[in-house]
Amino acid sequence: LSMELSTIETFVKRQMGDRTLRIYENVIFTTGHTAFRFIRAYLIIISVTFIELSVGFSILGFSNPIVLAALIAVMDALPVIGTGTIMIPWILYVVVTGNFKLGLSLFILYAVIFVVRQALEPKVVGNQIGLHPILVLITLYVGARLFGLGGMFLMPLVVVILKKLNDDKIISILK
Repeated sequence: LSMELSTIETFVKRQMGDRTLRIYENVIFTTGHTAFRFIRAYLIIISVTFIELSVGFSILGFSNPIVLAALIAVMDALPVIGTGTIMIPWILYVVVTGNFKLGLSLFILYAVIFVVRQALEPKVVGNQIGLHPILVLITLYVGARLFGLGGMFLMPLVVVILKKLNDDKIISILK
């Protein structure tokens, strides 16, 4: 099947009218372009988290702040896991074992990371995929509520495709 994919695609394209073919090609291009930009946006956000963690761990005097920051930043890249999955249990453990000063310091570091990410994510993702930050927040929230984790990524993509089709005058849903 994969060896014949280009033949099958050529056959399917010949069956389409000009308008349908234009929509198909536009959607395929926009999907790939948007996925690339979406990945780039999250790499930027993860890089900022890595820098914040590295600086924070250095200030706190950890022996390998860059390695520790890299491990947590990688976890931040994985859907659902995030920095909180690592930091919150760590903070609780440190407090329960009696090191309140370190626990408070880690909590402040986590709070800074959380606030910066919440402020940065809509702006960076919006700039990368071409949507207003408020629209990004809405699509992330609605996508998550309707379709779960996958919807958080799918809904902004659908909105970008619809916007591109509208901008190219292929469909007319927005004025």
